Amino acid sequence: MKIKIKDTDYELKLSMRSYMLMENIKGESFNIENMTDTIIFFYCVILTSTKEYDFKYDELLDMLDENPGLLSEFNNWLLGEFQKESMMSPRDSEEDSKKKVNQDQ
Repeated sequence: MKIKIKDTDYELKLSMRSYMLMENIKGESFNIENMTDTIIFFYCVILTSTKEYDFKYDELLDMLDENPGLLSEFNNWLLGEFQKESMMSPRDSEEDSKKKVNQDQ
């Protein structure tokens, strides 16, 4: 996803740094539960994608006030990235799944 910040285009990238920054800011394990979490993660993705740019959280909020569709665009991009990640992650074998179920009982 590309985003324009102060007349400069940036390519957003989902990375481990994005997840780690979100956890550090919130002080808890990564989880997106509401709009505030989504905006915070959007901010984290911007920061970790544009290392040379000192971007303030209030600037993102101003951008979202001016262009509310930007958050929907980010959500759609993020869902696509999560789907790509889930397809690339190793899947449990049927036997592994059975072991997990038996351990939980």
